[in-house]
Amino acid sequence: MTDPERQPDRLGVLRAILKRIPNEPGVYRFLDAEGAVLLLSDVTEQKRLEDAQRRFVANASHEMRTPIAALKGLLELLEDGAKNDPEVRDDFVRTMQLEVDRLGRLVTDLLTLAQLEAGSFMLDVQPDSAESMLRTVAGVMRALAERAGVELQVAVPDEDVDVLADRDRIVQVLLGFVDNALKHSRSGDVVRLEARRRGQRAMFSVADSGPGVDAEDVPRIFDRFYRADEARSAPRGAGLGLAIAKEIVEAHGSVIAVEQTPGGGATFTFDLPMAS
Repeated sequence: MTDPERQPDRLGVLRAILKRIPNEPGVYRFLDAEGAVLLLSDVTEQKRLEDAQRRFVANASHEMRTPIAALKGLLELLEDGAKNDPEVRDDFVRTMQLEVDRLGRLVTDLLTLAQLEAGSFMLDVQPDSAESMLRTVAGVMRALAERAGVELQVAVPDEDVDVLADRDRIVQVLLGFVDNALKHSRSGDVVRLEARRRGQRAMFSVADSGPGVDAEDVPRIFDRFYRADEARSAPRGAGLGLAIAKEIVEAHGSVIAVEQTPGGGATFTFDLPMAS
């Protein structure tokens, strides 16, 4: 049975323009009478892009409004007398710093995403060690993993695997994958970072043993501001990390694949060309 709520998503959008053709002397006609021309054009993709743009603006405004509202409220409380209590004042200042940092990260992510999508973001592609990148990511995330009670494992082949990549950007992608995995892992879980050679390319993967990604969410998790399972209690960011990761990986001539891990969890993979 067709779901009436899902049916509109499968329908195209047509634009119709009706133009009357008057019967004027001296104009060639097949029929000696007035007529009209009906022009139909498929604007489904244009409509989809317009809707996506509206959602993007609305979501970006919402994400910015939250820290701005928090900062405004704290400033008003400080002005109303909270500044006279050193303990309360210091706590407010720390909270305000966190909100400013959050707003700064959001603006930076939006700028990075816009540059990547416009093709104006230049990558610094150089030969680099896959093992070195994975161990850098593990080192950065080790303390966070320990606080969450999650074990980080790094698996690399015995031989050196050098790839052509912008090191900073690929590390950014991997950090985002690991951060996402830790947010949805339980104490005692394992997050595994791996690089392995496959022909003339190297496969990078980050696998966790958490609840995994629902099949219906997989096509959308790389959309800007999309966050699967809003009911989760785990801390969430602005929903731009995977969108940025997708653009970075595609700028390297690759794609990100998402697979369900047997026994639970999800695995994010992409590949890069081997350095000669």
